[in-house]
Amino acid sequence: MKIKIFALAFAAALALSMVASVAAAPPRQSTMCHTDWFGRERTIIVSPWTARFHERHGDTPGPCEGDPAPETICHTTWRGREVSLVVWPRAFAAHMRHGDTVGACGEDEPQDGSEIG
Repeated sequence: MKIKIFALAFAAALALSMVASVAAAPPRQSTMCHTDWFGRERTIIVSPWTARFHERHGDTPGPCEGDPAPETICHTTWRGREVSLVVWPRAFAAHMRHGDTVGACGEDEPQDGSEIG
């Protein structure tokens, strides 16, 4: 009987911790101002997990001053599936030429770093 009560209590605690961790989940992507080895700055998009490593060597959260902001687009894959992507201005025109549209696809969240071209 004690084992069953312990198992139920453990399962309940585990379920509560999973709900709490999902509610407090970090965003799927982070924008960073990255400084390379030569001192040049450029805006990059990284996962929240790698953002902390970038901050350790001096990169700062947010875009670099003067950098154009990336755009969220609705991209159609070669299989016809629609996926939201975040793309830089230099890749934006190419996506528009093959029929992608501005803005996220429906309720879809942008894929982090899926298209940084």
